[in-house]
Formats: sequence, structure tokens, C-alpha cells
Amino acid sequence: MTFITLVLNDLKNRNKVTFILLFVMPLVMIALMSYAMRPVFESGKHSPPVLLLYSNEDKGTAGIALDQFLSEQKTFNLARVNAQRLRTELAGGKFTVAVKVPADFSAKLNRGKQADIEVIQSGGDQQQEEITKSLIESFVSTYNTETGIAHALQTANNSAGKSVSPPQQAGGQNFVRLTEIGLTAKLSSYQYFAASMLVFFLLTTGMGIGVTLINERQEIIFQRILAFPVTRIQYLLSKVASNIILAGLQAATIILFTHFAFKVDWGTSLPGLILTIGSVVAVSAAIGIVFSNLVNSTKALTTALTLLFWFMTFISGGFTGKSMLARAGDFTVNKWAFTALANVMLGKGTGEIIGFLIPLFVAALVLWLIGIITYHRRVAYE
Repeated sequence: MTFITLVLNDLKNRNKVTFILLFVMPLVMIALMSYAMRPVFESGKHSPPVLLLYSNEDKGTAGIALDQFLSEQKTFNLARVNAQRLRTELAGGKFTVAVKVPADFSAKLNRGKQADIEVIQSGGDQQQEEITKSLIESFVSTYNTETGIAHALQTANNSAGKSVSPPQQAGGQNFVRLTEIGLTAKLSSYQYFAASMLVFFLLTTGMGIGVTLINERQEIIFQRILAFPVTRIQYLLSKVASNIILAGLQAATIILFTHFAFKVDWGTSLPGLILTIGSVVAVSAAIGIVFSNLVNSTKALTTALTLLFWFMTFISGGFTGKSMLARAGDFTVNKWAFTALANVMLGKGTGEIIGFLIPLFVAALVLWLIGIITYHRRVAYE
């Protein structure tokens, strides 16, 4: 029995319904989710900039950081006024939303006290008000996170008898990190969900390996195959090879269909696409192998992996267009792979996305080591 025969037999014996769903479900979900979320993605692209009434009397670090943040956002046209004129101007009807920063904003933060940024709404344009609130919340969230980390580091160093500079000035740098507000603003809804669903469904292909390994152990097929001149590693690699074929066909189907049906631009870096897709498939296969060695039933495996993949996709923003748990979502396979794909879509080359691929390579390597070790221990008792 040759290696190719093992691969072909595995492809032939795959559940036909699952085989169809691998190719149909991604396209259906991409179409439905992209269409439903299209207004959210394109509202900022086709609407004029928000005319924002802005008063910032704080000359400290945090006030300067907010100034820089808002100045870099193409979403806003800032109209700067002093605090006394703010409400009068807002009541005049020309502006629908205002942001006010008190003079003691930075001073309060430096003393560890709560400080407020006021977003004042007139009720004249709900969309502009929501855009303003969303961006201000993004700034506040980032600032709070970085300041919290800084305070934690300061406390740890102080307890060790070391002295450090104030949190907002440690190391000569501010703890406000002014980052771009996600790739969502640059991608169309069809690009976003084509990339996120591609990653999600590539991950689910790993369940096929796990299910097959468990079924063939339970039905004594594994022992029968080993009666032929086939090693255990050859047997395992044949499952991986058939999974790579299915995943490759699935990825090609999604990319070609979305390109021609929805005009999705996948960029010009074919190596970048192949490396990203390949790394996700490697992670997926390793996860399937690891779980097949840890559980004894296909039901337990599919339940565990379905929950895992859906949870990772959800918290990384794959289903919603916005991360639910931003910090946790940043440490998922979905986030790394999606960010790499999104950058390829935006015209970046392989060298520019390698930083997003390194965590995927590391994750794949670690999972494969665990998979091989647990596989050898499992089959030793078969």
C-alpha cells in the first residue's frame, strides 16, 4: 500500500456532507455577513468628515496625546473653541457633537484619580455622534491599558527597591500608544469577511483529521493498515496530506469565488497568501492531531474544537467586524492570520507581513511537537 493510495483512500472515505459543507458554507457565510455589515463598513467612507467642536484646555501629556490622536483621524474636521464658548456653539445648530477636555485632565491622571473626557451630543446626527464616541472610547481604552501596565511595573520596581520615573514619562516615552483604528476602516465588508471566514474554515478542516484518526482507531482500520508495509508516521502524514489538499481546494474556491462574485481584491502577493494559508492549515492539522490523541470519541472532539474555533473567531472580531475582547483577541490564530491576509489585500508584500506570520509559525511548531509526542504515546497502546 503506497503513500498515495493512503491519501486517495482518505479523501474517498471522507463524509460527503462534510465535504460539501467545506465548500458551500464559507461562501454562504461570506455573502450573508458581508451584505449585512456593509453599511457599518462603508458608512465612514461615503459620508463627509464629522465636524467636531473641540475644547482641550489640558496642556499635560494626556491632553497632548488626545490632540495628536484626533488630528490624525481623517474622520474629523476639528473646530477648536474654548470651554466657555463650547455649549453656545453647539446650541447654534452648526455642530452636532462636541468633545471637552478639562484643564486638570493630565494632573488628575498623574495623581491616580479618575479624569473625564466629555462627549456632548445635540441629538442632531446619531451617526456622527456614534462615530465620535467610538473613536474617543478607543483612545480611552488604549490609554487606560497602557497606564495600568505602567503603574503595575512601577509598583513592582518600587517593591524591589528601585526608583522609576512617573508612569507617563517612563523611559522618556509616553504610555499613550497612538495606533491606527484597525484595518476595518480600510477594507470593504466583503474583503473583511472573506479573510476572516477563510481563516475560520481553514481551521475547521483540522477536525477532519481528528475525526478520521479516532474513527479508524475504533473500527480497527488503523491496525489493518499497519499490517501492510506502512509506518505509523506514513499513516499520519497521509491524513495530513489529504487535509492539505482539501484545505487548498477550499482556499482556492473562496478566493476565486469572492474575487469574481464580490470583486474582492486579494492583493498581489501570492507568496504572502500561500504562506498565510499554509501556516493556518499547519496549525489546524496539529490541533486536530493533538485533540484526537486526548479524547476517545468524535463527538467530544468536534464539540471541543467547534467551541474553540468559534470562540477564537468571535473574540478576534471575525464574526462581528470588531474585537470583543481586544487584548485576548490579539493572541489568537485568527487575529494573526487575518491581519496578515488584510495587509496582503492592502498591497503589502511578504516581507511586510512576516511579523504577523512568525507567531503562526511558532504556534504550528509547538503544536506539531505536542501532536507527534502524544501520537506516539497513543498508538503505542493500540
